[in-house]
Amino acid sequence: MTLPSRFWADLCTRDFARLDPARTIAVLPVAATEQHGPHLPLSVDTVLADGIVAASPFRFLQDDVLSWPSEGAAGNAFSLKYNNSSDRVAKGVEYRLIANPTRGWSVSASLAKNNTRSANIAAEWFGVIGFRLKDWLAAANDLAAPQRGTGTGPTQLHFNAATNTNENLLAYIRSSALGWAFLRESEGQANNQEVEWRGNVTSSYRIQTGVLKGFRFGGSLRYRGDRILGYQNKPVATADLSNDPILGTPGLFPTGSSITIADVTRPIMGGSVVNTDAVLGYSTTLFKKRVRWNLSLNVRNVLNDDKLIAQSGLSAAGSPLVFQYPEPRVFLLTSSFDF
Repeated sequence: MTLPSRFWADLCTRDFARLDPARTIAVLPVAATEQHGPHLPLSVDTVLADGIVAASPFRFLQDDVLSWPSEGAAGNAFSLKYNNSSDRVAKGVEYRLIANPTRGWSVSASLAKNNTRSANIAAEWFGVIGFRLKDWLAAANDLAAPQRGTGTGPTQLHFNAATNTNENLLAYIRSSALGWAFLRESEGQANNQEVEWRGNVTSSYRIQTGVLKGFRFGGSLRYRGDRILGYQNKPVATADLSNDPILGTPGLFPTGSSITIADVTRPIMGGSVVNTDAVLGYSTTLFKKRVRWNLSLNVRNVLNDDKLIAQSGLSAAGSPLVFQYPEPRVFLLTSSFDF
């Protein structure tokens, strides 16, 4: 049943007559009306309470359930409106070496390890889910719910007659529960797309004497390690999930069945990337050493490596679907004057 508003004060006696007390939850916000100094009105606490109620996930969920277009499209409708938050805990270490083995020759190397983990993932939403999941399942497993047309049956996802009449609330909750469980299992795990290891080695040599004095040449090697694209799946018997706070909730899955979930301990990696660069330059002084001229030719991706870089998206077989084109070989000529 669709109401003109979720706020008590906006409803009339006819609206209340249509409510089913056994399936209705009322939330009463309590706030004081008191002084808040010379710069704020007496209604500060009341305004804050009303704002919290207006923005609460309880209200949004109940408003939107009746308007989700279908089970398949409900995921997009949900994700566009309900952004859950999480913390990122990042720790890392970097090693750097700089040396000048001989006059004119310089070498530098660096190696960095990044350890970024997710924490407090969707903490607010898991509070809502833990509070309401049993109630949602009780409604979803109600086989005597009014249908769109006539008669009774399983609780349908919504009352939009233009969609598939076989879709029901229980199927959507089962699908959503798998996503919720994945978020919970991701707690403390490495973040997708984060590169754990990075490294660079750079060397250059400047000729000090002879006819080639002033010329310099060198190169660098850039390394970027693996990153997580997704996870392998694993089948799990529902009997083994009895202690799971989400997937083990009674009434979610049939007794004796099995489900497929993502295994966060078996990530699918995107592969490492290595790039090579080179530089050739010349430096001299002009106008009785009043002006220094620098000419430099830089070549990025010297080997013109065109191997596609896996980014995200996995097929049913676990193969990446989204790739990035590597930067092609680039020549960059620069000339500068210092005076």
